Amino acid sequence: MGAKEDKSPRNYFRLEYPNEVRPRIFIDKNSYPVINLCEGGVKFAIDPRKDDVEAERVHEAVIVFHNSDQTEVIGKVIRSEKDSVVLKLSEGVPLQQIMAEQRFLLNKYGTLRRPLEEK
Repeated sequence: MGAKEDKSPRNYFRLEYPNEVRPRIFIDKNSYPVINLCEGGVKFAIDPRKDDVEAERVHEAVIVFHNSDQTEVIGKVIRSEKDSVVLKLSEGVPLQQIMAEQRFLLNKYGTLRRPLEEK
């Protein structure tokens, strides 16, 4: 028998963002910090005391990056946790933008691994 198969493999490379350079995603006039991002999905932080992103509808959103570049995305909530939401994007971030963000993170931090954050 072979190695255990992952039943939900990720098809895209995810960029993990440190707090100080997180892009913002704007949905329904609200703004949220992006935790991680790929061509087909975005995970963003919410404040569970005041934020509520509807799960059963398609959301049109805009992601604004550190250099003010903007990308329009469309997606549906596939997971909602205590302090974060994940959108699966039907219209996602272009590969060119992902590559530009990857270069930015490599130049700024020398790595694509998320730096350890102080609690």
